Amino acid sequence: MPASPRSLVLALTLGLGALGAGCGGPPRTQAARERWQAEEAALAAARPDDAADVDGAADVAAPLGAALAADVASPEALVRACYDVISGPAGPRDWARFRSLFHPELGRLVPLATRADGSQLVGQLRPDDYAERAAATFAAQDFYERELSLEVRRFGGVAQVFSAYAITHSAAPDAPVVDRGVNCFQLCSDGTRWYVLSISWDAERPGLDLQPLLDAAAR
Repeated sequence: MPASPRSLVLALTLGLGALGAGCGGPPRTQAARERWQAEEAALAAARPDDAADVDGAADVAAPLGAALAADVASPEALVRACYDVISGPAGPRDWARFRSLFHPELGRLVPLATRADGSQLVGQLRPDDYAERAAATFAAQDFYERELSLEVRRFGGVAQVFSAYAITHSAAPDAPVVDRGVNCFQLCSDGTRWYVLSISWDAERPGLDLQPLLDAAAR
């Protein structure tokens, strides 16, 4: 997708995961970053019914439906499903499956962006917001978000997952990486299945190096 994937979704992608860059991060040029941040602020304040219709968004109104048992059986399975459902060649995504991964009342996506002065901008999207804003981007361009490392901390019915991600515009193993960073998942279980409560993410950039986290995960 143009710019970095999630700025376009948040424009969530997340990443998961898209109008910006997990399930990604801000564009790398200053002008693009400032424009992205302005879009982020507007989107964070917008209600779902304020969003304009976009090409390729016809499927985003798919009803919430029951989750696939394999998607919600464990924290690890839930994270894998988040990556899988937003990744693929240009075309529609299964937004009913996407929504089914989140807690129906509490689920949120929380992107972080860095302003020119170094301060952080924090946005908030409902799953429906993400779907509406990501649909046109995913329809127009191949988008793949894959996991680089996974750290799960679980106690009873709560779990926190740190998942390093990389975003490419091709499924090829050697495809150029257009963004990478960390998705932080807050998950809960009701005893029958796991839910996403929130996904927050931040992207690698000058001064914020992902490699030490990857090295530690490999040890």
